[in-house]
Amino acid sequence: MGIQSGRRFLKIVGTVGTVGTVAVAMAACGSSGNSSGGQSGPITIGSFSTYTGPNAALGPEQIAGCYTAALLINRAGGVLGHHVNCLHRRQGRPG
Repeated sequence: MGIQSGRRFLKIVGTVGTVGTVAVAMAACGSSGNSSGGQSGPITIGSFSTYTGPNAALGPEQIAGCYTAALLINRAGGVLGHHVNCLHRRQGRPG
C-alpha cells in the first residue's frame, strides 16, 4: 500500500466515522423517553479528531464532515425540529 492509497484509506475511515456519529445521534434523538415532546434546544454532535502525530492532517477533514452534515440537516428542518451543532475535541499527546 503506497502513501497516497494509505492516506485515502484513512480519509475514508474518518468520513465513515463522522457519518456514523451523526447516524447514532439522530437515532438517539428519535428514541426519546419523553412522550410529551417537551424537549427543546439544539442537538450537539461531538467529534474527537487527531491534530498531532502522523494523522494530524486528518483532524480538520474529520470535523468538516460534521459541519457539512449539520448544515444539510438544518437546511432540511433539523432532526424532529431541532437544529444540529458540531462540537470538536482535539486528541493528541499532552504537553
